[in-house]
Amino acid sequence: MIDIELKGVKEALEMFDPQKVIAAARRSVDRIANSGITHASKEIRKEYNIKAKDLRKFLRLSVRPKGYSIEAVITGTGLGLALASFDAKQAGVSTAKGSFRYTKRAVRSGGRQFGGDVTVRVKTSSGRKVVTGKHGNKPFIARMKSGHLGVWVRQDEARLPIEQLFGPGVGGLFGTKQIMDSTQKHINDTFPKEFRHNLDYYLGRKS
Repeated sequence: MIDIELKGVKEALEMFDPQKVIAAARRSVDRIANSGITHASKEIRKEYNIKAKDLRKFLRLSVRPKGYSIEAVITGTGLGLALASFDAKQAGVSTAKGSFRYTKRAVRSGGRQFGGDVTVRVKTSSGRKVVTGKHGNKPFIARMKSGHLGVWVRQDEARLPIEQLFGPGVGGLFGTKQIMDSTQKHINDTFPKEFRHNLDYYLGRKS
């Protein structure tokens, strides 16, 4: 849990119109919380090889400042990120620019084409690793009709059903001590300046 130190708010309440002070604090907390999400995303991506757009879907403000409440809650959701999010590649398969096609490296057998090993790079500090299969089947990359790209594995010998494979979840990544401490520091270091700016605005000292 991250607590925002409301530096300067108590003093301002004793000096100025409380409604304007609360409005300034509420606006500041909202902006700082969103800034905290951006900061957390950057910190996670320093360690994990994932695009910001894939990560941002699972980092959100579950509680926003409203009325006289100046509380904000940043939540990291999801049990696991789709393994395809970690730069998944399969030998003999091209997924460039939203497409899906087999290349010359694909294996052809019985009138069908098959890709080779699926590899991913989960951490920025590590190399690519081969994805292990499940149910005695090898994983493969496929794009669904919806456009979603995933790493899948068949649950038995039949073509269907298939099961999507996942990597670490955003909730777990965001909840690590390193990310929480860094985000806490960023938020508390940034709040005083943001609050002064918004207080000046509500007091009419800046347009």
